[in-house]
Amino acid sequence: MKIYLIRHGKTISTNPFQIFGQQEIPLSQEGIGDMKQLTSIACERIFCSPLERAHKSAEIISQNNIPIQKDVRLSEIHFGEYGTKDVRELKNIFPDKYRTTIPSDKPFPQGESVHVLAKRILDFHTELLSKKYSSVCIVSHQWALNTYLKTLFGIPLTGKSTFIFEHGTCTVLEISEMGATLVGHNMQPPAGLDPLLVKEEFNRRAHMRQGIDRVLTDRYSSDINKQFNANITHLLNRYLSGTFTSVLEVGVGMGRLIDFFKERSGTLLGIDFSESMLNLAKEHTKDEKNITLIHDDATTVDLGNSHFDLGIASLVLKHNSDENTKKILEKLKIHCRSILLIEHVRGGALGSSIANIRNEQWYLNALSPFSIIVHHRFLRGDDHMIFTIAKR
Repeated sequence: MKIYLIRHGKTISTNPFQIFGQQEIPLSQEGIGDMKQLTSIACERIFCSPLERAHKSAEIISQNNIPIQKDVRLSEIHFGEYGTKDVRELKNIFPDKYRTTIPSDKPFPQGESVHVLAKRILDFHTELLSKKYSSVCIVSHQWALNTYLKTLFGIPLTGKSTFIFEHGTCTVLEISEMGATLVGHNMQPPAGLDPLLVKEEFNRRAHMRQGIDRVLTDRYSSDINKQFNANITHLLNRYLSGTFTSVLEVGVGMGRLIDFFKERSGTLLGIDFSESMLNLAKEHTKDEKNITLIHDDATTVDLGNSHFDLGIASLVLKHNSDENTKKILEKLKIHCRSILLIEHVRGGALGSSIANIRNEQWYLNALSPFSIIVHHRFLRGDDHMIFTIAKR
């Protein structure tokens, strides 16, 4: 299981030393911006503290695409009488020990102790492990998250924070039978997709592949990719084994699916904005008379009055912004009677500067009003994939 630990966004407090505990305080505009940077996180469910600043942060990260579940066990420590005071005033409670340690078993006046906080955090974690999620996100607070990690790694609960959680970052844990591994702490999320960067990256990849034979063998020689190709071939044969008058593929790349469809389609039109990738596909299809490949942008290409039996978007939409992805899907819905979508979905790692990993429900919503007639979810290594067919 992969766990993303996130501290809520910055609040409207102007004192960086002010503590709130279980007192409510809203996010600042800067804090809202912090959380918007984390929308590329891929997970199945978000668990959050019920306090407003954490719940609001979870809503921003989710973008209505990831289920959110409040859990009181993820609330910040109860500072009691010291809620909303300056953290430096804690020395008034522990005058002799403040500089070196804070007792884990001594509660704050009218509040709770670190020991009690650790117990409810551990209760949550134990229950979480029983759910068998592949990846989840936890949005909570500094003291709660610090105690979470200390508890998992057997670090004494006494003392000040061992782990400082910065706003606008995520800390990543891998949980296995061997225990917990801290993959990264205060990791910066990837920046938004840059179309020019995406194009440059795919041109670079194409130039690295010296000839189509190497592309179609070495590139997919790993066990993971062999299994992925076997899964796709099985699903294609099961659901698309008939013939088509015409097929359109956006983001055709080097033509991975061409071999399957060239014998089943009267005509096949492939579009890609990477000229280098397209050249690889052209080399692969140079003897095929029914295939046309054009260098163009799928968001703006003029298809005129053309109509196709099937439109394909395979492993391409993740390389587009939400806005451009919707444009591509709208174009497919206008010109195609049915759509085949093969794509990565949330459940694996963070996105990247060239990949925006979305929740599968996002794609199902974006395909509307087409009807979903086939929807499979499967794994490619640790990556979660969908194979979806929608019809008008």
